[in-house]
Amino acid sequence: MLVFTARARVKVRHATTLMITGVFIAVFILPILAGLLGTLLPAFNYLPALGEDAFSLKPVLGLWQHPSTLAATYLSLQVGWLSTFLSVVIALLLFAHFYQQPRWPWLTLSLSPILAVPHAALAVGLSFLIAPSGWLVRLVSPELTGFDYPPNWQTTQDPQGLSLVLLMVLKEVPFLLLMLISAAKQVPIQASLTLAQSMGYTRATAWLKLIFPQLLGQLRLPISAVLAWSLSAVDVSLILGPSTPPTLSVLVLSWFNDADITLRLQGAAGALWLLFINLGSIGLMLGLARFAYRGGLHWFCNGKRSTALARLNHFASAITWLFILAISLSFIVLVLWSMSAQWRFPDSLPSLWQLSHWQSSWDTFLPLIKHSIMLGAASCVIAIVLSLIILEIEAQHGTRLTFWQPLRWLPLFYVPLLIPDTSYLFGIQVSLIYLQWDGWFVALLWGHLMYVLPYTFLSIAPYYRRYNQAYWQQALLLCKSPWRSYFWVKLPMLLPAILASVAIGFSVSIMLYLPTLFIGAGRYPTLATELVALVAGADRRLIAVCALILQTLPMLVFLTALSLPKWLFRHRLGMLD
Repeated sequence: MLVFTARARVKVRHATTLMITGVFIAVFILPILAGLLGTLLPAFNYLPALGEDAFSLKPVLGLWQHPSTLAATYLSLQVGWLSTFLSVVIALLLFAHFYQQPRWPWLTLSLSPILAVPHAALAVGLSFLIAPSGWLVRLVSPELTGFDYPPNWQTTQDPQGLSLVLLMVLKEVPFLLLMLISAAKQVPIQASLTLAQSMGYTRATAWLKLIFPQLLGQLRLPISAVLAWSLSAVDVSLILGPSTPPTLSVLVLSWFNDADITLRLQGAAGALWLLFINLGSIGLMLGLARFAYRGGLHWFCNGKRSTALARLNHFASAITWLFILAISLSFIVLVLWSMSAQWRFPDSLPSLWQLSHWQSSWDTFLPLIKHSIMLGAASCVIAIVLSLIILEIEAQHGTRLTFWQPLRWLPLFYVPLLIPDTSYLFGIQVSLIYLQWDGWFVALLWGHLMYVLPYTFLSIAPYYRRYNQAYWQQALLLCKSPWRSYFWVKLPMLLPAILASVAIGFSVSIMLYLPTLFIGAGRYPTLATELVALVAGADRRLIAVCALILQTLPMLVFLTALSLPKWLFRHRLGMLD
């Protein structure tokens, strides 16, 4: 009887593993392959739906003959590389300055609210703040500037994309700091600092020569993801980026949305060019990092005890306050615009106040809020369940893996983070239209899950893998049931990390723009798609209302994720009774 039960459990476990692997392949491998193929074929003039069934280089030639292609490519490379470099340098500086210092807990707690702010909402707030008629100019005019009218400046949508770089740095630095906190748990930082200082090295030199190389080795994937997003971001480029020419991702999107449907072929060629730029930039960055490390070995070991980095520590606090000030003022100016009835330049505050914009637009935004919450909640639940199952399989099997276990396919988690959306979303859209699945809610949920699952898995995996299995074994002895031990002991102990992963997944889902645009076919508009559409208009009050709602939803989820475990812990005895 015991042998039969053991064999039955093995069969059930094997069937579960095969099912999860099948779901994983269906969610990740098949759509990405179909999307890339659906973009590759039109790029070489093969799209029977448009009457093009013969391969040729016409779309590729059209891409290079377009007058904006080279300028858009250069602009994308400039914005992507500059924002990534600045973000990495600032993140390392802030991490070294605050690590294990009195303000370290405050820094770690402030990252979640900042990460919860959607890119598009922050871009709108920043544009209202730094525009020639923005709040910063209003606060000092006309007393300090003498301006009675907005100056003829290009502080937003400037030709060099500097405002876009500023927005990307504001969003990327908190993400890299969060990744540094995770990587620090795998690097003996305190022991390294103690050892270096005992040998006469200053704290700054110890960070630069001993700790930064170890941390950067753990950050190859996050930095690559940051570079990929900076090169191919669409929503924030539409809000803050230049338009003559635009970034390459915006230019490709304009071809996909053009009234001339034959430009879809040229758009597919542009999407492949953007994919090549992304992969080439990531490969070049990794190669330069390896070359710099090998070339700097002599400098690492030259024995110099002090560096100029100590002087930069004085700027860390200033940079931190500038970050907090920019994000806070961006939020406040949205609130002011959403409640203003009349706000003329150069008044510092609105002269008339009203809430009619909130009342009149509520009926318009209510369906958008419903769609955003439905997609975010459903994708987060599915993503966290799949992540927990895969991680439990890893915990049970360890390194004894077979081809059919989902752990073999884990590197594909990173694919949506490292390649531009446009390179495969058009192909997915073509495939869905062919199957007559475009515009289905299930298809759109599947598109969101492709992006939510990687972030959810990557955020919960470190905590799940560090779980002390001694608690699990003790629970098995007491409960005599793996299921009861899992749900009554293991999951409650991991609940804070699970809820934090759900909050991250929800914030990712609610800010998705291109997947909703391509897969949803306009039937399920969300707050993110509506906000980008409203930016093309001139009603700042309506734009501010939409941006504030978009910011509020993920913030509420993050606050719930932080407070719910504490509430459950305080009432645990009553719940057990």
